[in-house]
Amino acid sequence: MSTTISQFDLENLYNWEEIHSTYDDNGIIENRIKLWDTGVSIDEAFTSGIRHSMLQQDNSADGLAVNWQSIDSNYDSNGQLDHRSILYDNNVTRQEGFESGVKTFITQQDGST
Repeated sequence: MSTTISQFDLENLYNWEEIHSTYDDNGIIENRIKLWDTGVSIDEAFTSGIRHSMLQQDNSADGLAVNWQSIDSNYDSNGQLDHRSILYDNNVTRQEGFESGVKTFITQQDGST
């Protein structure tokens, strides 16, 4: 049975509002969700304690906390960045590929109509 530990920055001492971390029966992290003061959220998923995906989203009231709407990152079995997709506020989409954590390609597409 998984256990979730939630932390709240009620006194505004940190640059985040909430962190929710879920652990398996052996205490190994499975998922972590962090909400930053800006409204940006990060949702990370782990396999055997190794991060395999991370989704960052701009959930701020005006959607302008950062210059992107979302960043979707995938990691290999060693936890090294494998692929990243960024959707910018101007609808440009950027795809990045990595080998052993080193960027090997970038493609960018203008999504405006």
